[in-house]
Amino acid sequence: MLIKLNPSNRRCNSYEPPIPVTRHFEDIDPDASYADKVDQLLWIPAIIVSRFSAQFPALHNELDELFSIGVVTVCEVVDSGKHTSSKIGAVVHVSCVRAMEDYANNINSLVKISTTTRYVHLRDAVETPRHQRMVFDMTESYDDQTELLVRDAAELLGFDITALTTKQKRRLWEVLS
Repeated sequence: MLIKLNPSNRRCNSYEPPIPVTRHFEDIDPDASYADKVDQLLWIPAIIVSRFSAQFPALHNELDELFSIGVVTVCEVVDSGKHTSSKIGAVVHVSCVRAMEDYANNINSLVKISTTTRYVHLRDAVETPRHQRMVFDMTESYDDQTELLVRDAAELLGFDITALTTKQKRRLWEVLS
């Protein structure tokens, strides 16, 4: 199941962040210090985490981690300095949602394909590779042979696996499909 925050669902659960957060609905002061700008934007990841908590109760144990990802995202956006004080809140919101969705989708994934890539592949009807545990019996376990298959296919085609061009990658994908 792909975790994607539903923007039309405004339900929230109660979430108390580990640090004090105050809501700040006005534009961010462009002359404020870096720390003040971050403090004025921290309420955005707190609200997003409460929405994730309401829409996906299975993430209850990960709420503080989601908030910390949101704080890192806020710091990155403020540090970039690319956005005006009137637009920075919207940029922080979108960036936090994407970062949190990526984290939530990759919690149990060994392949760690990003959310955006998965949705593009679903739209284009491309099958995304997934890791599957190959355990047939509780006493036996088998290794995933994917890497060996890719190396063998590259060797068969005469490609150097360490330096593939985009065209070679596409050809390799076609052979493996």
